[in-house]
Amino acid sequence: MGNPGNEDLQAPLLSNAQEEEDIAVPVVPVPPTSEAVSSVVATPVPSGGEPLVEATSTINDGHIPREQWRDDFCDCCNQGCCHPSCLLACCCPGIAVGQVMMRFNLGLSGGQVTPGQAKRAFTIILIVTLLNNLFFAEPSSQCAQTLSQGYGQCSALSLILYILSTLWTIYIFFLIIMTRMFIRRRYRIKTECCGELEDCALTVCCTCCTISQMARHTADYKKECGSFC
Repeated sequence: MGNPGNEDLQAPLLSNAQEEEDIAVPVVPVPPTSEAVSSVVATPVPSGGEPLVEATSTINDGHIPREQWRDDFCDCCNQGCCHPSCLLACCCPGIAVGQVMMRFNLGLSGGQVTPGQAKRAFTIILIVTLLNNLFFAEPSSQCAQTLSQGYGQCSALSLILYILSTLWTIYIFFLIIMTRMFIRRRYRIKTECCGELEDCALTVCCTCCTISQMARHTADYKKECGSFC
């Protein structure tokens, strides 16, 4: 038989243990760390309300050669003289460079934007180019001829159209330079002359050849059909 004194001593210990098990331990929520908060806050949202996705994620450029151009600078007629890459570059350089910009989601400033913004940029370039060629070209050329001869006067409207057409031409040169620079740096194509000024020099010296080379380099026309808009 056990000692009754020992049983009396063990009884309070057992009751205390049971009471400790019944006590609910409060759980204090741990606030999120600064890293977690920053990862959520750092997600950028453009002012237009369109979610900002990485612009390069929609570019399928596995067919584009690296470290060298697909063909030479003067090979504009490789696909035929009536191919869009040649005709557009000669007749409508704004639309031609706009097509190349669309392939890389480039915006009106020459930098990468979302695909939706790139489409809107191409639409603006297309509309302004058509307006310039259809309505601004003839009055502005007449005004330019009058000014170059040194006599006669241009009408106020002709002078305004001449200034607007000149500014648009300069802006198209800017887009061509920025687009060629983007392609050359993206695919690590080395310059052959003039160093970093090569993009500017070729654009000014032969605009149509510069655009046509970019169009041929960024599209495999042996497998794809060219388009005029």
